[in-house]
Amino acid sequence: MVPSVSANGVLTLDMVSFWRQGTTVCSFPSDCISASVTGPSGFQGGVGGGVGANSGGESLDNADSRRSEVRQVDTLQLTQGAGLYTIDFSGCCWVGGVEGLNSSSYGTRSTIFWDGQTANAPILFDLENIQQEVVRGQNYSDNVDATSGNGLALSYAATTASGLTGVASGPDTYSIDANGTITIAAGDQALGTGTYDINDNNFEPGADHAFEGTIANADGSSIEFYWVFDGVEDDGTNNLAPQVDDLVVTVVAGTTLNQVITATDPNSGDTLTLDLISFDGAGGTFPGGLSGASPLSGNFSWDSTGTSAGDSFLALFEASDGSLTDRGSLRINVIAGGGTSPVPLPAAGFLLLGGIASLGGLGAMRRRSKPKA
Repeated sequence: MVPSVSANGVLTLDMVSFWRQGTTVCSFPSDCISASVTGPSGFQGGVGGGVGANSGGESLDNADSRRSEVRQVDTLQLTQGAGLYTIDFSGCCWVGGVEGLNSSSYGTRSTIFWDGQTANAPILFDLENIQQEVVRGQNYSDNVDATSGNGLALSYAATTASGLTGVASGPDTYSIDANGTITIAAGDQALGTGTYDINDNNFEPGADHAFEGTIANADGSSIEFYWVFDGVEDDGTNNLAPQVDDLVVTVVAGTTLNQVITATDPNSGDTLTLDLISFDGAGGTFPGGLSGASPLSGNFSWDSTGTSAGDSFLALFEASDGSLTDRGSLRINVIAGGGTSPVPLPAAGFLLLGGIASLGGLGAMRRRSKPKA
């Protein structure tokens, strides 16, 4: 549940849940999530399920064969002014056979600080940014690709503090560092080594091991998340997810950035598509001058006119092989300079891999995750 609040106190919750494909998906097209909201001076309210909420609509996405995604947007008027507001959701049940659980029930908590007069989007995040596929015998690394909409620092933890979730632990070596990068060691026994069936969930393929985490903003706002890893064997017979690497570049304020975005696939011969999913920047606004990406070349072009040194922006791209998906990020840091040319500097260790993908259209944050309810 990703919260934001307007200057006049309208709380907006962007909520996502994941379900089996081919079965009845929660209450869709009605709300799948009903959450309680509490705050200062005894404030109480609810969102979802038609309880004190103005629904922004629900959408169902089956683009990834591993799950159905339901996205739900609801709003609620906050009436008690400045303070920390807490949003709680709980339900039942996870799909069967998932390792790392201590309960069949599940739940999550988000918090948001409102000063009573200023709009706040403290954490911009989509759970689909996390690649759930873990190839056994290979090191895993992926960033949660969260950014701060109010310019304050974010911090990360590989656990949740609310006690609402049913997750007992992530894989043995699962961790999240100070930059939001998730890692799992190649030899992690919780995800198995050797033959394909070791530690595989034979009840629900793809939902192998649960994990959770927390993203916190320095103003006290926070988001808890939980999901499942899909342990797979690279034995030449399985369709593996495509890959879009994360990039960090710099651009001189007032110049145009041109950056090639590349998607690759471990399975030779797969045809990929690549979409620009979202673009967030300082203050959570969509800046002028975004020209998008060329449909054939994979070139991302952005005019940084109107930005200032120290501003940071995040573009998210999603690749699909028609069945599985992956997301990658382009983080743009604006710097001062007297030149007229952009200064794109790939992050240390980045390799531009071959096999450019075709590029599709714009969309709001969409696609990727795994059934758990």
